[in-house]
Amino acid sequence: MSETFLKETLEMLADNGKTPADVLWVGSADGEYAIGWEAFEKIADFEYWPHSNTTGIDVPADLIIVGEDWWLERHEYDCSEWWEYKTLPTKGMAPGSFDTIDMRTVRQSTETLKELCLAKREQDLYLGQRIRHKEKGFEATVNIVTSVYFVCQDDYGAPHNIRKTDAELVEAPEDESDK
Repeated sequence: MSETFLKETLEMLADNGKTPADVLWVGSADGEYAIGWEAFEKIADFEYWPHSNTTGIDVPADLIIVGEDWWLERHEYDCSEWWEYKTLPTKGMAPGSFDTIDMRTVRQSTETLKELCLAKREQDLYLGQRIRHKEKGFEATVNIVTSVYFVCQDDYGAPHNIRKTDAELVEAPEDESDK
């Protein structure tokens, strides 16, 4: 089913609470080419098939529509095309630092900075600490913290993988010099 490229674009703007009056410019993602909305409107009023089974892209892949703090960009997958609405990221009121994480510890491309920071905080909290297995009662020192286990060594040097849900932190004994 065909539709006009202009209609698809106007619908995407409307879906995101925008109108052509909100558009600052239309052009290439690198900013090397740009026109105003009125000029774009004239060249975008053509029929096209955004979900066709033909090969190739029907409109330029680097085409963007830019507003004050947002933009539309083209995406394509498996011979389908669409606009994606993007907004400028905003920094939180008191953003946390992530300058102590090791970027090489990312296990999946979907892992977020927040997940890495929480894992680092947990690593810093438990590394070298004594934990007790809740059911079996033995204690061990944490050597590695994974997303599920504490990798530990007991007092006899035996290695253990203790599920985090099965472990509790052992309180450090009071130092006699504190009394």
